Amino acid sequence: MNDDVRNIVLGVLATGVSAAFGWVGRTYQWRRRLRRKQAFFGLPGSSECLLVVNRESGGDSSVHRYDVFALLELCALIKDCGAHARILQHDQAHQGFGDRTEFCVGGPYSNRRTAAHLATLLPGLTVNTDVERGPDQGRS
Repeated sequence: MNDDVRNIVLGVLATGVSAAFGWVGRTYQWRRRLRRKQAFFGLPGSSECLLVVNRESGGDSSVHRYDVFALLELCALIKDCGAHARILQHDQAHQGFGDRTEFCVGGPYSNRRTAAHLATLLPGLTVNTDVERGPDQGRS
């Protein structure tokens, strides 16, 4: 009986030690993955970022349906990183580049902030945003 109790106690201790090592390893892996994601997107914990959206053509402050889907995905990503988001219209964002992380939703034709980012960060790139038909329509 004494050997049986000893074997049970040793089995329980071995299980506890194995579970503790597994928990520590999984937690380390989860935190490492979170830190890498935060570094990639420039969103350290408790930071603030901007979601710059364009306006739908028919409304004052409405956003196009597909842009709302993109905003939902971005909000989930931002929440995973532990950051806070603020939504602005493209013509209300007057801060300099690099102050905080920005996600511009919409192309340079409908979002002035996206056009400003492209012009500043890629100086040799020109995007034709004319509405009229021509040989260069839609080319970059």
